[in-house]
Amino acid sequence: MVWLFRLFFGMIGIAVALWLYRLIRTLLSPEETVKVVLREKRRECIPQTIVSVRKDITEYNLVFCTEGGRMLHMKVSEAVYGTLEQRDVGYLTHRGDWFQSFQKDSVPISCRDSSPV
Repeated sequence: MVWLFRLFFGMIGIAVALWLYRLIRTLLSPEETVKVVLREKRRECIPQTIVSVRKDITEYNLVFCTEGGRMLHMKVSEAVYGTLEQRDVGYLTHRGDWFQSFQKDSVPISCRDSSPV
């Protein structure tokens, strides 16, 4: 039975360590502003039931492409998700995986692996 507790708390310890690693890596990342095009919008509904009450969680994800072809995946709020459309071009400000802001621009760019937008 002791091995079960060790296994359980060991898994929790690994999960916390990975979470801390990602948090510290993001906090140490510099704030960066890059010109991007919005390639994809995804809305994911994650079903969740707590004590026989269903409350789904909705995540809003955006995939941006830089002029160099780098893909940036960002989780955003519902308000930001609603204001942007696929193929919008502009300046994305982010810090690591954290979305800061998006300023629309009218000058098209092209990603390395796709046609101009």
